[in-house]
Amino acid sequence: MNCIRRDLGDPLRIDIEALEEVGAAPLRALGADYRRRMRNALPELQSRAQSDERNPTANYTHFTHYTDKYPFNFINLGLIHLALPNARFIHSSRAPLPTCLSIFSRIFHDVPFSYDLGELGRYYRAYDALMAHWQRVLPEGVMIEVKYEELVDDFEANVRRLLAHCGLEWDDRCLSFYQTTRQVNTASSAQVRRPLYKTSLQRWQPPQALLQPLLDGLGPELAAAHGHETGEVAASGTEPRS
Repeated sequence: MNCIRRDLGDPLRIDIEALEEVGAAPLRALGADYRRRMRNALPELQSRAQSDERNPTANYTHFTHYTDKYPFNFINLGLIHLALPNARFIHSSRAPLPTCLSIFSRIFHDVPFSYDLGELGRYYRAYDALMAHWQRVLPEGVMIEVKYEELVDDFEANVRRLLAHCGLEWDDRCLSFYQTTRQVNTASSAQVRRPLYKTSLQRWQPPQALLQPLLDGLGPELAAAHGHETGEVAASGTEPRS
């Protein structure tokens, strides 16, 4: 850990330029430190579970897999792979336009680029290019992509593929995820309490003039990925939702 320099302006950030000189040992030490922190968190998680009347028998001490859903992990996939070579990445994606509109419709205090459609489109384009880079350079079998549109069309097949990628066995309870009693604090807290639905595939869209900055930011290729080759956008009659 001491061999990986920290940003002098922010001790919680790693000096990215210094990583070019870092060997395998400190990177593996970084991964070991992450696993240690996760193990240290288990007693607290177990204590919470035992005090939860809805799930008094939960046992977290036998966990062998951890899920880290931090949205900006995609920036550091190469570093994460070097630090945790056994980690498996799941790239959950959705068509560019509905993804950006969903982000724009929410108030995220830690996502400053989400308040301007043009900037949001440019950020998505950079993200898309970076993910294509990781797909090229990461070893085969380290990352898979699960597309939202395909997931809602064939949920079981895609979940089976996802679990196999992670080395996990199928569990029929995956089909009834909405019956979970655990606490959910994310923006999708209401959505995970209901069965899978397809109504968001054709979400509401604002008029063309309002969407144009976003389409310009995405660029012609990504804009065309959702059927906007000519820039014509048809507004749907459904209510907006993420």
